[in-house]
Amino acid sequence: RALQSTRDWPESIVEEWLHFERVEGTLDSYEEALYKCRSRIKQVTAEREKAAELEPEKQQGSGSKQAQSKKGDKKQSKGRGTDNTSTEDRRSVSLKRSAPKDTELKG
Repeated sequence: RALQSTRDWPESIVEEWLHFERVEGTLDSYEEALYKCRSRIKQVTAEREKAAELEPEKQQGSGSKQAQSKKGDKKQSKGRGTDNTSTEDRRSVSLKRSAPKDTELKG
């Protein structure tokens, strides 16, 4: 189930499952896991190749849109300013907290 549901890095699931079956499982369970893992890796490879083919098309089509959005982002960031004092204050307060006293636990 984990092999079919993971999208991030299915290779790690494959490695762990095959290692588990190699150590704990039978020859039949290892072969079954190997078959399922190989088919899933083929699917993932095909999906990645398809995404890689579509990526240049998206970049060519939206190249001018990205340039326009970057210009808009710069305009917005200039208007906002760089006031980070509120986050700095929170961090400094959390770092200044005193450690719990051991005397309360002894009583």
